Amino acid sequence: MFSDIYLEKFQDGGVFYLDMWPLSPLFQAIISPTAATSATQTNRKLATKKPDLLPKLFKPLAGGRNLLEMPETEWKKWRILFNKGFSADNFLELIPGIIKQSQTYVDILRDHAEKKDVFALDHTTIRLTMDLIGKTILYAKSGNLQLTFADH
Repeated sequence: MFSDIYLEKFQDGGVFYLDMWPLSPLFQAIISPTAATSATQTNRKLATKKPDLLPKLFKPLAGGRNLLEMPETEWKKWRILFNKGFSADNFLELIPGIIKQSQTYVDILRDHAEKKDVFALDHTTIRLTMDLIGKTILYAKSGNLQLTFADH
């Protein structure tokens, strides 16, 4: 739906809202680089406000409070602890391990395809995502990046 609206009306940039009440909250799509900069960098109050929906979305994954939903002052304290894991140099070191583990994911999907069985794709994908994020944040070297995809 977002892409259709973009293609039809906003290829030159802009901002639009999509209201699908009562199915979901109001969505804002920012197409313009200038508007995106304003929303994420220039307007401090807007840039640091977390969407009200985040706690509800991430509770099943995170089990409670997490960096994605913390207010800015609390988030900053925790973010400092994880800065090394977010550095570009660290991430570049992790790429070989991420590729290797992505291949494991592909192998799991290929195995299911060959068996022609029905399985929960989101369960396997969430395990991959959470393992990759966890290992990256904890600054695992690429040689040590070992994911299990338990219960895939």
